[in-house]
Amino acid sequence: MTSETATAWFRQQYEHYRDIASNPDQQTLLIITETTLIGESFKLAKDNYLSDVVSKQITTGSSYGNYLWFMAQSPNLADLGFSNNSRMQLNVFAVVHKKSITAVSQWLRTKIVKKVT
Repeated sequence: MTSETATAWFRQQYEHYRDIASNPDQQTLLIITETTLIGESFKLAKDNYLSDVVSKQITTGSSYGNYLWFMAQSPNLADLGFSNNSRMQLNVFAVVHKKSITAVSQWLRTKIVKKVT
């Protein structure tokens, strides 16, 4: 998938989500997968659309009953262009197999995870 295809696809899907989420009588959950691919595509295109709409969603969405989940294989959200203020508002959950030392090490190096017990 090219960067242009990925950014166009995400824009189309997000606009569809916004139409659904505009109904004040229902709660919504937007799940974004392949965040690394999407983030890199917007970064290559020098397009702030992703960071703009997601930052707004993170900071105000729950007030309107609209929630957002990211799914990624890597804990590095810096590549998505989010400010630290936006990232601090995320609740992070990691599902890691106990035998996957590399994945655990990556998560522990991030500033997102303070301590795993």
